[in-house]
Order: sequence, then C-alpha cells, then structure tokens
Amino acid sequence: MIFENVTIESVAYEIPPVVLSSGDIENRLAPVYKRIGLPFGRLELMTGIKERRLWESGTRPSDGAVKAGAKAIDASGLDAKELGAIVMCSVCKDFLEPATACVVHNALGLSENALVFDMSNACLGVLSGMIVLGKMIESGVLNSALLVAGENSGPLVETTINTILSDHDITRKTIKAAFRLFDHRFRSRGGSADQELGAELRKTKTRGGLLFGDDRPERSMPREFGHRNARRSPRFDEH
Repeated sequence: MIFENVTIESVAYEIPPVVLSSGDIENRLAPVYKRIGLPFGRLELMTGIKERRLWESGTRPSDGAVKAGAKAIDASGLDAKELGAIVMCSVCKDFLEPATACVVHNALGLSENALVFDMSNACLGVLSGMIVLGKMIESGVLNSALLVAGENSGPLVETTINTILSDHDITRKTIKAAFRLFDHRFRSRGGSADQELGAELRKTKTRGGLLFGDDRPERSMPREFGHRNARRSPRFDEH
C-alpha cells in the first residue's frame, strides 16, 4: 500500500510513570513459585520484559493520549486548528460512548469542524488508523490529521496476579498460559500526518485462542476490559 502525497510530520509518546518490574510481580507470586518449585527470573525469561510502565490511579486513556498528542502537534509545527481530523486508536477508552476522541479533541483545542472518531482494532489499531487517515489525505478529503492512542495494562496485570494466587491447582505447565497475559507493552502515542507514507498491514494467524472482552466464562479476557452490558469503561485502577 503506497501513498505518494502523504508524510508523517511527527511521532511522539508519553511513558507512564509507575514502574512494575517482572521481579515485582514474581515477589507477589512467591507463594505459588515456592509451591510449584518455579525459580525466580522465569517471567522475564519467558516474556523478555524487564519492567512495565503503568499509569497512576485514576488516569483515563484520554489523559495519556492528550499528553502524547500535544507533543506530536508541537513537533510537527502545525497549528492544532488546522488539523482536519483526530482519531483515537487504542483498545482502552474512557467510556463506550461518546468517542474518547471527543475528550482529546476538546483538550487539545482542535477545530470544531474537525472529524472526530474512535477506531479500535486490537494491537493493530494505530496501523489501521494510519492507513485510513493516509487514504483520506491522499484523496484530498483532509490536509492533515492527528492519530492518538492511550493504553494501560494495569487491570490485566492485577487480575492475572490475583487469579494465579487463588488457583491452588496451578502447575508449572499451566502457569505458562497465564504468563502470556503479562506480555503487554502499553504506552500512549500520538502522530501527526500531513501531505510519503508507505504502509503494509499484515495479520498473522496463530494457533492460540483469542482474548475476548465480554463476560462469557469460556473467554479469558478479564471483564474490566469490556462488559457487553456496560455503558462506561472502567478507570485504569478499577479491578
């Protein structure tokens, strides 16, 4: 997928302030490690992650997106009022409706005529947003646009720890499946696109099961990440 009249003017990010290392998680899991004879250091060995960054209690997805978005606008040299669209591409949202992009739009002082919407596609949300905005700029619908995202793995990490601690039948073999849920790298991103972006989006199929955000017991994603009867998404710190 080739664009001839599109450039990425800037890319910015905001790193969450709370540090949670793999060692910190294993210290909390010490009773389980001792019971099943698992050596410390296994989590970092299996995930390749030394530490995670989490947001402070009460932080909303839009908060991180605003900080990253403001940096992207400043670095681009564009006037916020000139941006023709803003798209929020994260999995996490402030609420199910209206679009979290509306909150970011207002905080950044974008034009009231700007196109505002959320676009979620799991881990590929940002890449998908780049393609959509790139096509809109290439076709002349927009001259410039801002893409943002704000994520946090805090609730998932906390739920996973509590689940492992409460599972008295867990073994060295079955704990490996839970370790997959610690393999998340979330931060807030922002990028400003203005009229050479070439992007190719490829999805790879895996043999593992998918993680779904609803309350069916056979699905493995914690309910904090989406309940079909909910009207508001949880704060990052609600477990």
